[in-house]
Amino acid sequence: MLCLIFSVKIRTMFNVSLVKNLKKKLISILQNDTFDIVQLETLYISPPFIETIRENSKAKIVLRAHNIEHLIWERVAEISSNPLKNST
Repeated sequence: MLCLIFSVKIRTMFNVSLVKNLKKKLISILQNDTFDIVQLETLYISPPFIETIRENSKAKIVLRAHNIEHLIWERVAEISSNPLKNST
């Protein structure tokens, strides 16, 4: 069984050009190897990459949520001007 673990720091998601570069790299990896599982390390980074994974691999996509993820969401709420994210 071959597993690709894909993890990106949250600050990365706010950099559009970096996300584009990561997608290109991910596509290259997925097209050059066959994976049984692609493991995403957090729900926060998943949406931009799930479609890319599905288009370029038949691997199952697995989410590994960390126990500290709630702290990430609290910090996002603290700094966000979006009222939907800042509900504390």
